[in-house]
Amino acid sequence: MAASVEISSKPIASAISMRWIISAQDDLIWFIGSVVSSYLLLFLYVKGFLPLVVMAAGWAILIDAPHVFGTFSRTYFDRSERQSRPRLLWGSLLFFLVGPLLVWLGVGFVFFFVAGALALALAIVFVVLPIIAAIKANGGEEYRYPLTAHIFS
Repeated sequence: MAASVEISSKPIASAISMRWIISAQDDLIWFIGSVVSSYLLLFLYVKGFLPLVVMAAGWAILIDAPHVFGTFSRTYFDRSERQSRPRLLWGSLLFFLVGPLLVWLGVGFVFFFVAGALALALAIVFVVLPIIAAIKANGGEEYRYPLTAHIFS
């Protein structure tokens, strides 16, 4: 019995794209750099080089504050965004009242336990899906989010 082998010179499409989301430098600085700096601050705290307050303040100032400011500058501080989505923006501020209200009602511990678990799940979804979308968009593909909810719009 003879076997035949066919050799093709056509390139095979890779399932994994090695392209950068923005560029090599920007991806390394903003995506990888923020993670590395967070772990560095945590390492300095665990090894006793930084007190907890300094570590938390460093993280908040260096990493979280620019993210929060960027978010607010593109939403609440942007007049056209406020005019096009007023119910979404102002309605979402009501979520800040939920925690204090439930603490006042005496169910704060249960709320924060459930909210912590929910926040972890949502963080995974809202970090992973945008990264997938960015990678696909960078490759010229369209990506539809599987979990789309219109709460206030």
